[in-house]
Amino acid sequence: MAELTLRGPDGEAVEVPVSVAATRAQRQRGLMGQAHLPAGAGMVFLYPEPVRESYYMKDTLIPLSIAFYDPQGEVVRVLDMEPCTASPCPLYDPGTAFIGALEVNQGFFRQIGLREGWVVDLPPGLPTPER
Repeated sequence: MAELTLRGPDGEAVEVPVSVAATRAQRQRGLMGQAHLPAGAGMVFLYPEPVRESYYMKDTLIPLSIAFYDPQGEVVRVLDMEPCTASPCPLYDPGTAFIGALEVNQGFFRQIGLREGWVVDLPPGLPTPER
C-alpha cells in the first residue's frame, strides 16, 4: 500500500492510501471481485506512456469514481462507474490520453471537491509501470 496526494487549485491536499496496479495483469484485474474498498482509499493504475483506452466494471461489485490524469499529474477527466456482473458491460472512456488513473469509492471525489485541474502527486518508490 502506498499513499498519494491529491492537490486542489486552492491549496487543498488530500492523502489517499492506494493499491498499485503497474502490470498489465494488475490493471486488467483492478478491483474485480472486491466487495469492499475502505473509505478514502483507492487503486492507482500506472502506465509507462500515455494511452487512450476505456475502463469497464466487469465483475466489479462496488460503484467507483475514476480520475484520469496526464503526464504532469493533472486530472483531465472524472467519471462515475457502476458495478456490472453480466456482459456486455458499458465502457467508460475518458475521451483523451492519460498516463494514470485513480479509482475510489463513488462519491469520494465529490466529497473532497476534486474536479478536472486537480493534481495527482505520486510518492517515490512506486513500481515502474509495464506495457
